[in-house]
Amino acid sequence: MSVSTPKRIGFLRPARLTNGYTAATRFAAHHAGRIDGMDAFTPVPFASHAEVIAAQARGDIDFGVIAIENTLDGIIVECVKDLERLFEGNQTRRTWVVWEELLPIQHFLMTQSGTLDGVEAIRSHHSAIRQCSKVLQRLKDHLNIRVEQAESTGAATVEAANEPTIGAIASREALDVYSDRLRAVDLAVLERDHQLGLEQTERLSDYANGFTRFWILGDERHLMELGTARLNGTEHTLNKTCFLFNLPNETGTLHEALGIIRRENIFLSIIYPFPRVERDFEYMFFVEVEGHIHDEAVRAVLEGINATYPQRPDSPPSCVWLGSFPNTELLKQHPEHQRGFRERYYPKEMKWGD
Repeated sequence: MSVSTPKRIGFLRPARLTNGYTAATRFAAHHAGRIDGMDAFTPVPFASHAEVIAAQARGDIDFGVIAIENTLDGIIVECVKDLERLFEGNQTRRTWVVWEELLPIQHFLMTQSGTLDGVEAIRSHHSAIRQCSKVLQRLKDHLNIRVEQAESTGAATVEAANEPTIGAIASREALDVYSDRLRAVDLAVLERDHQLGLEQTERLSDYANGFTRFWILGDERHLMELGTARLNGTEHTLNKTCFLFNLPNETGTLHEALGIIRRENIFLSIIYPFPRVERDFEYMFFVEVEGHIHDEAVRAVLEGINATYPQRPDSPPSCVWLGSFPNTELLKQHPEHQRGFRERYYPKEMKWGD
């Protein structure tokens, strides 16, 4: 009797301490069809999203999890650039975006004592630091506490667990893993004891209701296609497709490309410029539209732009298809359809926390 080899899934290290790992466990539950789906995978932690992307493209892992956007900090450009690098030069391997997970942003300040007594520095990933900038600025101004960047929120958690002079900003999952060594700092008590002038003490983040989108990278054969739903009286696809526009640096090229999207009557949800890696002062565009690559209109956009602007030597195509995946933002706006999506594609025991 043959035994199947567990699939390998990569994410930002350390395991169990980052939201990337949480997104991986959700996808694993979806993919395996059971709440303990991660047991069917071999977890592979990486030091950076760039390593996750490269490993999946090489085939070293079956799936990779990367953060692509959060509602408090915007597009995570480093990930877009690392994906774009796959199409520079004579690369022979690539990856596809095959799924998406949407996680709420919930940051906690944690130390060994649950206070800031004796704490000299607070560490976290640069995105978390930016998202909690208001509270951190007060701590710097009033308590002279340094704010330092860590490799990840999980790495900061490990440092705080091992060093009483270090505090960390990380997730609820990280706090749960180290519950025997770390405690959350109560902002209300902190304000009472130190008169910091905090605007509010209910949360650490600058703004409420933040979410992070995580892309699941995999081979093209793992693409799935969701159906449609009637939302606010209009029929919508529950899929989304991402392109990279690599247009000639000439007058009117972006206008023409957007005109092709308009002619196909497709909703454009995101367009974001970022510098080309190997061409100074030229830009590519990260573009997301409603629909699946199997839709005639979406396919027409890909083919129309590439026909209008043929591929140049030593350059990616003018329109690169990155993948098609669930439109989690649209589902979030319509709870009844989000419930239906979760019931169909995830085990019923899943806990969502949003």
